[in-house]
Amino acid sequence: MPAIPRITYREDQETLDLSAEEKAIDDKRVDEELEVLGTIGFKNAKEPYLRYPDAIGKIDQMCKDLC
Repeated sequence: MPAIPRITYREDQETLDLSAEEKAIDDKRVDEELEVLGTIGFKNAKEPYLRYPDAIGKIDQMCKDLC
């Protein structure tokens, strides 16, 4: 399955393609986006990687425990 192409964050242009300026900072942006995902992010160095279904199960169990 091919990777989904990255798109621009700029809302003042018609194209979705990354500008040269954005391409230079996109790798850092990808890391920041994955960091927000916590343990379901692939490159999160602070916590062990969890597969998405496992992470959802963990969240579900935590909610049940709190109730």
